[in-house]
Amino acid sequence: MKKKVTYFFIGLVAIIMVGFLGFFTWSQQTYEPPQKLYTLMNKKDIKYEKDWVIFNSKNNNQVGIVLYPGAKVEPEAYSYFAKQLAKQGYLVAIPNVNFNFALFDSNKAQEIINTHSSIQKWVVGGHSLGGVTASKFAYNHPKEIDGVFFLGSYPDEGTDFSNKNLPILSIFCLVFAI
Repeated sequence: MKKKVTYFFIGLVAIIMVGFLGFFTWSQQTYEPPQKLYTLMNKKDIKYEKDWVIFNSKNNNQVGIVLYPGAKVEPEAYSYFAKQLAKQGYLVAIPNVNFNFALFDSNKAQEIINTHSSIQKWVVGGHSLGGVTASKFAYNHPKEIDGVFFLGSYPDEGTDFSNKNLPILSIFCLVFAI
């Protein structure tokens, strides 16, 4: 009986380890920025600050934007979008998240908010699963966040913004194939 229990636990540990290794390997197969991105902008325009991709305006930034990436999408893939926002006077910060899933780093925006304390207003948002994470952060930090945006995304199931006075923008595209 003792041998069966031992074999059961060894098998269980082996299954968990193989499952984690499989998940880790799968999560590292990311969606890289297309080469066309680098024809639109220069690679040296992309600035890194610890584990963040930062686009900073030359103006005195009054508003900061945290853009959570979609699942398995590399932060640099949003560079062109972020650069255009920075040209308009915003600081744009895109986090590099654990396992390439923003849900594992839902409080990541707090790091950049603390680092750039001179910025008075913060907007968080994200693409796909990153938008879900952004809504979770905004809901849990209502005094620090001044707006939320969703790029092909939706709020987290546990977040009800109906009684909050918070501007929300949702951008999505419907494509029909015949």
